[in-house]
Amino acid sequence: MKLDTTAAERTMFATAELSYGEPDSRAQPWPQAGDDNSAAKYLYELSRDVILFLDRTGKILCINPCGIQLSGYLAEELRGGSYVAV
Repeated sequence: MKLDTTAAERTMFATAELSYGEPDSRAQPWPQAGDDNSAAKYLYELSRDVILFLDRTGKILCINPCGIQLSGYLAEELRGGSYVAV
């Protein structure tokens, strides 16, 4: 592993290797060091796990692409619905 890689790069690469043996083919260039928003967005968009954000009542505010694909619904159909129903 290169010494000049960022922690985010090392984490993403190691996670991809542990999960499926190789990095995700959809992977975009790594987020820049110190750009926490970019790293979070990168993880949210490319995660192979369902990531969703709920309000205090349990309604879905947003859901990542993996969650949309696995649910079989459109993002618009999920947004505002209860996570229990999905």
